Amino acid sequence: MGGQTAGAAAETINVKLSHQVYTVTDQSKILTTFTAKEIGITPYTANQIKQLISNQNAYAWPAHMTRASANSHRLGLKAINKAKLSAVSNRVVRLANNAKRTPTRNAKLVYNNQSFVIKRQVYGQQVNRDSVKQSVTNAVANHQSQIDLKTAYIKPTILQSNASLKKSQTNSYQT
Repeated sequence: MGGQTAGAAAETINVKLSHQVYTVTDQSKILTTFTAKEIGITPYTANQIKQLISNQNAYAWPAHMTRASANSHRLGLKAINKAKLSAVSNRVVRLANNAKRTPTRNAKLVYNNQSFVIKRQVYGQQVNRDSVKQSVTNAVANHQSQIDLKTAYIKPTILQSNASLKKSQTNSYQT
């Protein structure tokens, strides 16, 4: 962008953004692809670019270079159209075919051989719209064009180490 006016820089960025393709992979196979336009990424305006330029300090360029990609140039959820993100997420979930995947299960207390034991949680491979939305948003924010579906797998909410589960197990022995 060096040497360009804010308007020219905005146009250059927006052209690149309009051609940006994101690829969702699952077990090293391409599940689907989508463009930045399909998830409704809002293009930069010349005023936004002017603001970014005004925040630059030529004497602090090493610090700015590390800070710029991590903070001021991040595209987050507010830069993405929520309805379009939902549509893409629904497509990914449909293509992932949860029926053929191991479901995630929380750890739980079960009665076995006259005592209560904690049955371990199961880390499955199923995804849902919210988990896919989060993975897509993280990829966009971190300028990653490859999205591994593993990052969207639903995680158990109750683990074997859960304190209240252990307390319930202990209390069952005392009764």
